[in-house]
Amino acid sequence: MNVAAHLWAMAASVPGAIALEVQSTGERVTFGALAERASAMARGLQAFGIGKGDRVLLMVRPGTDFAALAFALLGLGAVVVFVDPGMGRRHLVDCIAHARPKAIVAERLLHALCVLHPRALVGVQARLSVGWWPGAASVAHLRRHPGAGFEPTPLSPSDDAVVAFTSGATGKPKGVLLQHSVLAAQLESFKRLSGIGRGDVYLATLPVLAILGPGFGCATVLPDIDASRPRDANPLTLVAAIRHYGVTHSFGSPAVWRNVAQAGARLPSMRCLLIGGAPVAPSLLATLAALIPNGSVHTPYGATEAVPLACASASEILREVETHRGTLVGRPLRDVELRIVAISDGPLAEARALPVGEVGEIVVRGPVVSRTYERRRDADSLAKIPDPGGHWHRMGDLGCLDGAGRLWFCGRKSERVDSGATTLFTACVEPRFEAHPSVQRVALVRAGGKAILVVEARPGAKADAKAAAEILALRGELPVERVLFKRRLPLDARHGAKILRGELAHWAEGRLA
Repeated sequence: MNVAAHLWAMAASVPGAIALEVQSTGERVTFGALAERASAMARGLQAFGIGKGDRVLLMVRPGTDFAALAFALLGLGAVVVFVDPGMGRRHLVDCIAHARPKAIVAERLLHALCVLHPRALVGVQARLSVGWWPGAASVAHLRRHPGAGFEPTPLSPSDDAVVAFTSGATGKPKGVLLQHSVLAAQLESFKRLSGIGRGDVYLATLPVLAILGPGFGCATVLPDIDASRPRDANPLTLVAAIRHYGVTHSFGSPAVWRNVAQAGARLPSMRCLLIGGAPVAPSLLATLAALIPNGSVHTPYGATEAVPLACASASEILREVETHRGTLVGRPLRDVELRIVAISDGPLAEARALPVGEVGEIVVRGPVVSRTYERRRDADSLAKIPDPGGHWHRMGDLGCLDGAGRLWFCGRKSERVDSGATTLFTACVEPRFEAHPSVQRVALVRAGGKAILVVEARPGAKADAKAAAEILALRGELPVERVLFKRRLPLDARHGAKILRGELAHWAEGRLA
């Protein structure tokens, strides 16, 4: 087994079919040409001593070289390390140092950063750069190697393929170790979920998702956006890509698709849109459903450690009015086992299921679930639950199952608010207050030993004592003590969708002091 083999299989069966469309350069690359470039680069990487099991950091701008390098490294059996460049300099250096790559293949800016922070270079034996950099070989030179006869290295399903770091939006980034069998299972699950296949056109709003294209058997479009800040994506650029290339499928964050929705352009070529990675507002789902008249919108639930796990359609979500339950994320997908267990901040020895309707921690297991973190026994001890039938992974999320077997998301475990005898869950409480016309965003936090609402007012709305009293009056039986207004709620830099409640709670403590 080698997930990269899909590229060479497509090159053998349909060498002239389009594999990659690069919007920024206008390049159109066939499966045959992409496999040829990946083969040449694999031979070049071999000349630098890179082979099976070696960790290699890949941080190259989206394009043909990025895709070819990813397939070359996977084809060699190397372990590709992906780090989100939008996580900030400190986290970025920490992640590189933690991964201990044997080689770095990156843009010059990343090489410069590593020079400023030499701990990131400990153990690095080879450096390759896009463009000239002192002491680094040129990525362009890799293309000159003869690639004829290269074949992907046969691997065991349990061999490591990728280290993908979590975003760090709600905590310290962790390296998630994904095996070839896990990537293969995730690929098949997304194919079943979306119905994608030959003849389709896939828009990869995250560059790392470009490696799924050959497995889907279709063309992949790399849009001209800054992958480190999808929240800033130009909606006209995305609409142009969808219309020009006839995009039929995409999977991306709500930050990207919120921008597209604001453009208000109909997208008749699209048949399936999957949105995930951050909370998706029902209003966004309604808008997108209207803009995609010939397709459907879905919200797969998962995380870097395990995806996809469950899914709901926009139409199903919009039919639900019981917002006190949280956010509907749908039924568990095929081969995914999911349970709700008692909330605990320490390690768990077993995954004992709670009764239907009771809120607890979401735990999962199955072929799409990662087995371990990269050199983080502390994280493994907290996130993994041993079981004779296979370990369970704790998602760090809270939820409940309803009588129909559907999963409802109730918020992050670390963000629950204990208020005396009652525990409040963010996704169950906040929607009640979002109904007020003055509220743009609202966050439930604990400050001064009390449950506090922090509100970002809509543009033009008054953020005064009268508005605060009106908002607080919506609490009903909830033990929410006070409403504070803040001009802007802090959001994660990448998606612009996850509220940084820890930072917000610290601010609220200062206001109440």
